[in-house]
Amino acid sequence: MDLVVKPKIKKPTLPKGNPMIISNNQFFSALNEIDKIYSPDWANFLRSIYNFYRDTGLRLSEPFNFELFADRIRIKAGRTKNSYPRNVYLTKDQVLTIERMRSYVDSQVKQKKSRVNQIKYFSRIWKNVLRKTNAPEKINFHSLRRSEERRVGKECRSRWSPYH
Repeated sequence: MDLVVKPKIKKPTLPKGNPMIISNNQFFSALNEIDKIYSPDWANFLRSIYNFYRDTGLRLSEPFNFELFADRIRIKAGRTKNSYPRNVYLTKDQVLTIERMRSYVDSQVKQKKSRVNQIKYFSRIWKNVLRKTNAPEKINFHSLRRSEERRVGKECRSRWSPYH
């Protein structure tokens, strides 16, 4: 019996494109659209959520899955994409926003709704609002994270370092 040796073929790498960021105009246009669509109380809640994600650069599920303190959220090692622990320091308003988001998701889960789907709900609303503002299709919820990195500037990116 002859053994056929398959040659090892190196998979070509594609060049990475620039991350899609959301401009200030696009961001504020989306927030204004939220005011048009939703009741004032719900619109204020949603605005606080999207400002929170834009200002902190957290991933969609991170506010729900990690330990919250009075001044920060602790992201544990091994549970994130980059797998290193970090603290993200928060204002009192940002802590309140996380508490309100968690409360909303918990209330929906009590009604037998999926926790994961309720967390993704905030992303779906954002995508629908962006569509109404005619933002490019490539801009999505994760663009809030990328926009935060760009807004704080290169010299401040050390906050993403595992040694921060």
